[in-house]
Amino acid sequence: MRNRTVAGINRLLAILAVFSIIAIVLTSCSSGDGSQAEKGFPAVTGKAGQKPSIAKGTGQPPKELKTRVLHKGDGHEVGKKDTVLASYTGQLWNGKVFDSTWENNRGPASFGLDQVIPGWKEGLAGKHVGDRVQLVIPPDKGYGDKENGPIPAGSTLVFVVDIKDSANMTDTSALASAKPLNPELGKGLSVAGKPGTKPELKISKEFKAPTEFQVTVLNEGKGEPIQADDIVGYHITAQLVGKDGPKDSPQSSWEMGGIQNTQQSIGTNPNMMKLFLGQKIGSRVLVQMPAAKGAGGATQDARVVILDLTGKLATK
Repeated sequence: MRNRTVAGINRLLAILAVFSIIAIVLTSCSSGDGSQAEKGFPAVTGKAGQKPSIAKGTGQPPKELKTRVLHKGDGHEVGKKDTVLASYTGQLWNGKVFDSTWENNRGPASFGLDQVIPGWKEGLAGKHVGDRVQLVIPPDKGYGDKENGPIPAGSTLVFVVDIKDSANMTDTSALASAKPLNPELGKGLSVAGKPGTKPELKISKEFKAPTEFQVTVLNEGKGEPIQADDIVGYHITAQLVGKDGPKDSPQSSWEMGGIQNTQQSIGTNPNMMKLFLGQKIGSRVLVQMPAAKGAGGATQDARVVILDLTGKLATK
């Protein structure tokens, strides 16, 4: 579960129709196939990449965070600030499953290690892409004495996690090396700011609200092009525009909320495909969105959005 939300940014992102994935949250180390229980570890059956079956715990649960690698991968090391793409099953010490990405064809989930419970961050950092990891998380590294949905207060949590990919999407170095293209933006609209810094979006009353969807590359990155099966990390700066000009002031994740990500591969959503497909990591992209019908039939104002593309995760 994430530990911070940004209401203003989320409001401006509503038109993008991103579907949130619940990402729950993993350090002593051992290895083995997991079919036999070790002290403090319930037994695990099932091959890496397939849905695991986890036995219920026996005796008293451990009071310290424990992890073991059930299957060793050959990918890169997961960093402490990485966003991780993973499949997982989570259950209570008594064997009751409370969440699994293998259910209902959900597919892998992405989450930033700075945005999950301490047990996940401490347990997954330092592991490798391709690893299947078992985690036993005591309450003080999980949700403590607070109830969290199907998780009772004071619960010890048991996870099996397959690490699919990871990337440090908070690293903005790719933005700094982008090439400014200096396109003509039209009357009443300007964007200032060096690559790799917060953009300064200025919209005057002379600017006419867009009537069609437009994408303009402001700075061209040197990274890989975004594919349909990618989850994308980005900074967003946005401002609403009405018939009489700009509304309020620009809101930006550079100042609040930090780097966002699409949560799912962009190919799952037509709007995301329009925004991101083919753009290179490191690019700064200006998007003009016309007024549109929102939830409940209410009309949403037109808006101007700047996306700074920091990184991506491949889901396939």
